[in-house]
Amino acid sequence: MTAKTIKDIAKAANVSYSTVSRAVNNRPGVREATRLRVMEAAEALDYRPNGPARSLVNRKTHTIGLIIPDITNPFFPELASAIEERAQASDYSLMLCNTGWDEHKERSFITLLTERRVDGLLIAPSAHTAEELDRELLRLSLPVVYVSHAPAGTTRPYVVMDDVLGGMMAAEHLLQQGVGSIGFIGATDESVSIAGRLAGFRRACERYACSPDQQVVVLE
Repeated sequence: MTAKTIKDIAKAANVSYSTVSRAVNNRPGVREATRLRVMEAAEALDYRPNGPARSLVNRKTHTIGLIIPDITNPFFPELASAIEERAQASDYSLMLCNTGWDEHKERSFITLLTERRVDGLLIAPSAHTAEELDRELLRLSLPVVYVSHAPAGTTRPYVVMDDVLGGMMAAEHLLQQGVGSIGFIGATDESVSIAGRLAGFRRACERYACSPDQQVVVLE
């Protein structure tokens, strides 16, 4: 079956091409009765908008890019799933890129997503190059929001966890139970998140006057 076009709708509804374009794109300048007639004709003809063509006209692709560092980390698939759900609710699709903590891949994906003309970019940056990346992204005329980790001093919006507070709250909960000693196990001392939680852990131990002998820290 041949795909129907705006011209087919215009002929069926007995209106101009421009009227059909305004009606199907929900733009002003169309009487409600005319808009209804156009939409009924579009439905009867099973009209499907041409996505690339509409993107050129509207200068929008209704696509958001998401760059994450580690798809094998259970946190990031859950994050991506939640973002995709919210994006779809707003009629946006999601392009997911996984860097594997490779800063060169990170830059390549940013270039790729920019060339694909995404409307915005969500990125969980590699911690050790985040500040440099932030400076580079300032050259792009693209909305960017950091997730999971934000570069120090960034002026861009971000959504992150308070790792220091989380570590402190967890340690305080145990200390309030009257434990004699308390331990902290972290994946690596190079992780920004682990460093923050460890700082919170130590802050709680200091508040409760725990001696060094009562604190066990294991970083693998």
